[in-house]
Amino acid sequence: MKTHIKTIFMVLALIASFLSLAGDSAAVFVDESAEVSAGGAVPIVPGTVLDDFDQGIGINEWNGNTGAFAKEGSAATCTASYPSSNDPSNPTLPGKCLQLDFNVDEDSSFSGYYTSFGGAGTGTDYKTTNISFYVKGSANGLLFKIELKNKSTTQYWSDSESTHYYRNKSAIYINDYLSGGVTTSWQKVTIPLRNFANLDGFASMDELVFVFENSQSVTNGSTPHGTIYVDNILFDTAGASTLKIDHFNDKIGMDSMGGNVGTFGGSGGSITSLVFSGTQMAISYNVNAGFAGSAFIIGGGNDYNSGMDNPDKVGWIAIASDFSDFNVPATSGISFRAMATDVTSNPKVVKVELISSAGTSYYIVSGVNATAMQTFKIPFTSFTGVTPDKTTIRQVNFVFEDWRIYYGGGNRIGGLYIDDLQFEK
Repeated sequence: MKTHIKTIFMVLALIASFLSLAGDSAAVFVDESAEVSAGGAVPIVPGTVLDDFDQGIGINEWNGNTGAFAKEGSAATCTASYPSSNDPSNPTLPGKCLQLDFNVDEDSSFSGYYTSFGGAGTGTDYKTTNISFYVKGSANGLLFKIELKNKSTTQYWSDSESTHYYRNKSAIYINDYLSGGVTTSWQKVTIPLRNFANLDGFASMDELVFVFENSQSVTNGSTPHGTIYVDNILFDTAGASTLKIDHFNDKIGMDSMGGNVGTFGGSGGSITSLVFSGTQMAISYNVNAGFAGSAFIIGGGNDYNSGMDNPDKVGWIAIASDFSDFNVPATSGISFRAMATDVTSNPKVVKVELISSAGTSYYIVSGVNATAMQTFKIPFTSFTGVTPDKTTIRQVNFVFEDWRIYYGGGNRIGGLYIDDLQFEK
């Protein structure tokens, strides 16, 4: 069966078509680019295994090459081997698995592992397709980045950010879809493809990459060396009723849609700190005058390794993404949990903004308390200002305004905890 699958995907790799979408228009705070699309893709057949590692060789089930890498000139290392994955606690994983022994102790170093797709694309709607695998570690809490790449060579331009950028690579961190992170027991991770919003298409898919980084391990507080075990990498169409924007499990200022989490302010207002604890985000603000807020970017088009001409804008180019399948008017929208940091610092009123090609839509959340986390659900139909264009959503903002907080009885210098921010059907 494995030989048959390899033959199929050798043929698919030869006929895989190139797809990329372009576009850029003015936006609020950041630029918008073309929406993510699956296009006319050569099929990645749902349910097929990319690699179960049972053969113990550096070629996956689609006849793609695999291998380890490390930053050139550094002391970083990553080596791949294929021990038995037999685990009495998880009988679904017979045979062998992938073992990655990594060390990124050196400052600014990185290493990792790649597995090639051979130019295959999704055979079904990318909105319903997930990538999944099993993972465990030699210790609890080991951190790594999951990247998907396509073969796009299209170079985009952002007017307001004055930079060129590519959309051939997108990434999230393992904790984004593994609450509590890696443990010493096997756990299954299932990630919707649409969380890789920076890709300009899911045709001509190139590689899946696991990356270990010194800088992000230090930020996260995880050990920058150890062993990760991976097994049964495959695609499925289980669908998802929620898409995480950020659940703040990784302590890193990048959200679950691949873009940065940042701040803005005006007319004297400012965000004085953003703190990622690994369970939630704490926003501290001062709007004795003006306004300030926190922005969640979808996509994050700029990248450190893309040879861009304005690297200061890494992760800040928002990508218009299609959420039109969130189409049950009574329930579909955004949900999150929130609580003031303490009684005397309670804003009581917060504006939630959606940025799309239609402009800025907003909803006023009131009744924030300081004694327990509350869950707030905002249907798309409840946003005002302009009706949000669900096919081109690219940014979510939490905004504190001096006059609104004043008349709402809140404190114009204060703080807010946010958690479990997501799109929800």
